[in-house]
Amino acid sequence: MERLTKWEDGSITYNEKRELECGEYCDSCSQGAGICKTVENMIKKLATYEDAEEHGSIVRLPCKVGDTVWDNDFGYPESYEIKAFSYGYCDSYVEPDIEDQIIFYYENYSGSITGAFPMSELGKTVFLTHEEAEKKLEQLKNEI
Repeated sequence: MERLTKWEDGSITYNEKRELECGEYCDSCSQGAGICKTVENMIKKLATYEDAEEHGSIVRLPCKVGDTVWDNDFGYPESYEIKAFSYGYCDSYVEPDIEDQIIFYYENYSGSITGAFPMSELGKTVFLTHEEAEKKLEQLKNEI
């Protein structure tokens, strides 16, 4: 990961290789990038995110609430809508034995939470597209 900001003597600066034009960020700015509080705040916020990313504090989720995922139920792809996610332990009434992972909860066509899966199952048993689910189902049929 290439940082766009850097720390020097306790201050945050942006990478000098990039040209920073104040007009790209502010309408009708007359101050210039050197004394612009908006650009300064943007750089500070970006530096905070870059620090968090370097320390492994940012998780990039492969899907979000409202997305459709596909599971091969009973020999054909079935769609489910992601309703929530959490980290930690999944109550056994939904799905047993999921601990210390990001867990996605999904609902069926009637709107009931019908299951959950850990993020580690994406691409193995749960898929982000119908085509990926069909491809995996075909692969499993060929292995029999």
